[in-house]
Amino acid sequence: MELNSPRKDPYSSVSQVERDLEKKGFKEKFSVKDEHTIHDADNREYSSDKISIIELHRIVDRENNSQSLMVIGLEAEDGNKGILKTPFGENADETVDRFLQNVDSKSSLNKKY
Repeated sequence: MELNSPRKDPYSSVSQVERDLEKKGFKEKFSVKDEHTIHDADNREYSSDKISIIELHRIVDRENNSQSLMVIGLEAEDGNKGILKTPFGENADETVDRFLQNVDSKSSLNKKY
């Protein structure tokens, strides 16, 4: 191991994270409807108390912070797994942030993982 080597992020691009999550069964693309609800491409809706955050990755564009994204692997209570992409930092979407806070406030978050 080389001392003082620069840290290597495990993921350098959003597409790389998405491919890895898809291999793990995260097939759906989730969108936030409001601070309590998300839906998938088939318009199946899930309330924040029926969703768990399984994985969360932050991809930082060091040259353009406005392009920095969170890629989040979510699982619904019915087993449906999907991906939510959202900017973070100065360009964060307040509705998405509130939804994620509602998911995170669950007492049962990630108990099975």
